[in-house]
Amino acid sequence: STSRVVLTYDGDRAGQEAMMRSLGTLLGEGLDVWVIELPGGEDPDSLVRRRGAAGWLEVRRAAADPLEFVQRHGLKAGGVGDPRERALQAVVRLATAIGDPIRLEMFLERASQVFGLPEATLRRAVSLKRAGQGAERPLRAALRERFQSLLHAPEALEQVREHLSPEDFADPGCAAVAHCLWSGQVPSTVEDAAPLARELMAGTLEDTDWTRVAEEGARALVQRRLEGQLKNAQQRLRELQRQGLGSDPETGRLLHHSQELARSIKALNR
Repeated sequence: STSRVVLTYDGDRAGQEAMMRSLGTLLGEGLDVWVIELPGGEDPDSLVRRRGAAGWLEVRRAAADPLEFVQRHGLKAGGVGDPRERALQAVVRLATAIGDPIRLEMFLERASQVFGLPEATLRRAVSLKRAGQGAERPLRAALRERFQSLLHAPEALEQVREHLSPEDFADPGCAAVAHCLWSGQVPSTVEDAAPLARELMAGTLEDTDWTRVAEEGARALVQRRLEGQLKNAQQRLRELQRQGLGSDPETGRLLHHSQELARSIKALNR
C-alpha cells in the first residue's frame, strides 16, 4: 500500500513556499501526499499548545489534496502575469516529478477537475516540460481559447455577464478586451485591447463552430468562477470550525451559500 504523508508548515508565505518545494519531492517518491494549511502567523507548535491533540486532529481532517493547495497558493502568491497560469505551471512542474504512469494519470485527471482544463492539454504541457521545452504555450492557449470564442460569437456573452465582470480576468490583456465586450465597444479599436484582440482573431479556422465553442466556453468560465467561490466558502468554513465557531452565524450563512453554489454548479452540468 502507498504511504500517506500529511505536510504541515507555518502559515506564512515562507512556509507555503517550503510546502511547494516538498510536494515535488514527495510526489516523485510515489507517496500519497495531503496538505494542511495553517492560518497566517500560526505554526504546528503553537497550534498544538493552544488547542491540544483534539485541535490538531480537527485540522488534519480538513487537509487538502496537493492540487487544491497549488490552486489556492498560486492564486494568492504574488508575481508577474496571470496567477492562474502560474498555478498551472506549478502543477506541470509537480507532474514531471511523478514517474509512475498510473499515478501521473490520476494526478492529471484531478488537475483537470480542479482547473477545468482538458487532460490532453495538461499531458502535452508535461511532455514538453520533460523534453526541455516551454510548457506555457499549451496552457496559455487553452485558457485563452474560451475567451477567443466570445470574440467570434458575442451572443454567448449574456450567460457570462450574469456571473463575471472584466475585473475577474487577471490577465491585463483579457481584462481590457472584456471591458470592451461588456461595454459594447469593438476591442480591435481600443488601444489597450487591440493587440490581444487581433491575436485572438487571427489565424482561426473558418469552419469552427464558434457559437458552440462560445457556449461551452461561457459555461466553463462561469463554472470556474462558481467553483472558486465554493472553494473560498469551504475554506472559510474550515477555518471557523478550527476556531471552534461551528455555531457562529457566519457559519450558517456560509453553509447556505455553499449549498446554493453547489446547486448552481450542478445545474450548469445538466
